[in-house]
Amino acid sequence: MASGSESEEDYMSAEFLASLGDVKPGVSKSREHRRQLKLHEKREGMLSTKVPKKSELEKAKRDEVLAKPISSESKGFALLAKMGYKPGMKLGVQKDGMSNGLAEPLPLDLKTNRTGLGHEAEEEKQRKDRVEAHMKHMKERAAMHNVLVGDFRKRKRNQDEYKIIIGDIMKSRKACHELDTRNELALPTEDWHWPIYRERKAADDPLASTSRVPRRRDLPFSDDDEDHQHDDEDATYVYANGKPAPKEERLRELPLEQLDEKLRSITEHLRAMHLYCVWCGHQYESEIELEDQCPGVTRCDHE
Repeated sequence: MASGSESEEDYMSAEFLASLGDVKPGVSKSREHRRQLKLHEKREGMLSTKVPKKSELEKAKRDEVLAKPISSESKGFALLAKMGYKPGMKLGVQKDGMSNGLAEPLPLDLKTNRTGLGHEAEEEKQRKDRVEAHMKHMKERAAMHNVLVGDFRKRKRNQDEYKIIIGDIMKSRKACHELDTRNELALPTEDWHWPIYRERKAADDPLASTSRVPRRRDLPFSDDDEDHQHDDEDATYVYANGKPAPKEERLRELPLEQLDEKLRSITEHLRAMHLYCVWCGHQYESEIELEDQCPGVTRCDHE
């Protein structure tokens, strides 16, 4: 047993591992390796002996023949020679001693499919028409997209302007009411300069007091509040001090130019009567201080 084990090769020994680097490509070391080499040689032989297609052989033969000049021994050349043709001459009508004919034979245009004559040209025309129609459609979609984007941006810009202007008007009305009340004014200079509230009735709120002063509702910042106020035709409207007021108008239904005019009117009133700037949020001591320290009479001046 000892002699047998000594004769077996130690596959983990340093000598065996060092010998692995000396194996040359293509030299088999085992039965499995020899089998793999034979399969590889067989595959390489099959690839190298691949039989070309008939069409490929015909094309190669045709190209080889066409690459050669016309032999002077052919019958065609003999007939041309009888009519005065010489090698290098052009075939065609001569004009002013010059021939504009052909110097080379006409190329062969072989038909390799079973479609009718002119089918390829018709397919090419249809393909170009499809490409042009597709490009036209894409251009129309791009133009429509630009229009829609422009309309969306315009509407979004108008909505933002409406929100900003209505917010400034509401802020100015609150400030105008507070400052006018300090000056002991019972009613505003303009009917809409003060916030207007819908007066609650006993039927609407059984717990409401019987006094004339109403419970304040929020100003119509939301569409629901405005709709609720305007849907009730019998509703009465008052100021915060209980004095009768006209029906609140829908600011969101007014055009942008009219909103600008309302904002200009109430801000000028605040500046002239109270030396107050709604965008500064400050009441100045004198007209000189207002002119020197306030950036201007519009929101843009303050930005």
